[in-house]
Amino acid sequence: MQAAYLFNYAGAPWLTQKWAREIMDHFYGIGPVDGYPHVPAKYGGQYVDEDQGQMGAWFVMSAMGLFQMDGGAAVRPTYDIGSPIFDRVTIHLDKKYYPGGQFVIEARNNSKENVYIQSATLDGQPLNRPWFYHPQLVDGGKLIFQMGPKPNKRWGVPGPEKGGSFATSSAPRVRKTRERLRFARPCVE
Repeated sequence: MQAAYLFNYAGAPWLTQKWAREIMDHFYGIGPVDGYPHVPAKYGGQYVDEDQGQMGAWFVMSAMGLFQMDGGAAVRPTYDIGSPIFDRVTIHLDKKYYPGGQFVIEARNNSKENVYIQSATLDGQPLNRPWFYHPQLVDGGKLIFQMGPKPNKRWGVPGPEKGGSFATSSAPRVRKTRERLRFARPCVE
C-alpha cells in the first residue's frame, strides 16, 4: 500500500504523485460499486479483499492527498503528500482533542490530467517538501496545492540550498528511515 509513497523518500515526489493517482484511478473509485478495491477488467476484473478497512482507509487518505508511512506511531508523526483527487476537503477536528477546528486541503487547477503538484503552501507559507508534521494539521489551517499536467521535478526535492539531497538530508524522518533500512538489510557474506 505504501509503495507509491516511497518515491517521496527517494527524492522523486512527482513519481509518488503519479503512482498514487494511478492506483486510485485504476484500482479504486468513488461510485457505489467501488467500496472494495478492484482489479480492472483488462487485468482479470475481480474485487479483492478489503482487509478490514485498511484498503479503504488508504484510498480515503490518498484521495485527500495524504498518507502516513509510519501509521502515526512516530514520536513526531508526519503526513506524506501524494496527489489529491478532490478540489477541496475540509477535515473537521474534534475540539476536545485538537484546538484547530478544521484543516482545509485545496487543490487548485486539479483535474484527471493535472496530477502533479507545481507548488504548495501550508498556512500561507511555501511548503517545499513532500511531507509535514501532524501538529501542523491538528492546529488547523490550510494546505493549498497548485496542480499541473507535467511533473515539477524541483518541488519537494531538497537541493544544496535546502539542506542537501534526501540521502544526506538532516531531516529527522529521513535520517531515522535510513537508519532503519540500514539495520533491516540482510547481511550476506
